[in-house]
This record gives sequence, C-alpha cells and structure tokens, in this order.
Amino acid sequence: KYAMRPPFPNHRKHFDALVDERRRSHPHTVRQPGLLRSRLGDGRFLRLQDERRLWMEENCKCSFWVDTLIEGGKEVGKLYRFADLREADWFRYVF
Repeated sequence: KYAMRPPFPNHRKHFDALVDERRRSHPHTVRQPGLLRSRLGDGRFLRLQDERRLWMEENCKCSFWVDTLIEGGKEVGKLYRFADLREADWFRYVF
C-alpha cells in the first residue's frame, strides 16, 4: 500500500554539506597519523586525546575540531582543524 521511505531522505546529503562547510571554515590542519584507538589501546589513546583537547581548550581562542585523517580510503589517525593559523602552528609545535 505505502512504500517505506527513510524518515529523513536527505539527511546524509545535509550532513555531508555541514561537514564540508565546517572543513572550509577550519582550513588550518595538523596531521596526527597513528593516533588511533586500535593501534594505541583505549588507555593510551584516550590519554593522548585528552592531553590535546585540554591544551586546545586552554590555548585556543578561535574554534577547532578533530576530524578523521584518511589516506588511501583508510583511517590512519586524527586531523586537528583550526580556524586560526597561529593556533594550528602552535599546536603543531607542541604535539
């Protein structure tokens, strides 16, 4: 009688557009290859993530976020994105 349709038919397209916009607004990146839970184990991975997150909260006035670092179609680490070039450079120097 009625065809089943996904409740939010355009949700993936909308989500992808939001992520693309966020990436454009945070053009300054710092690659962190190897920063993977599967490689480091829960404890070490979470400790390293917390260390970086706390540093950014204390030292960054502009916005930032953590993206997935993908190479060859595979997740290989984290990609830290910053709106401000100086903050990205400072983060790169520290980590």
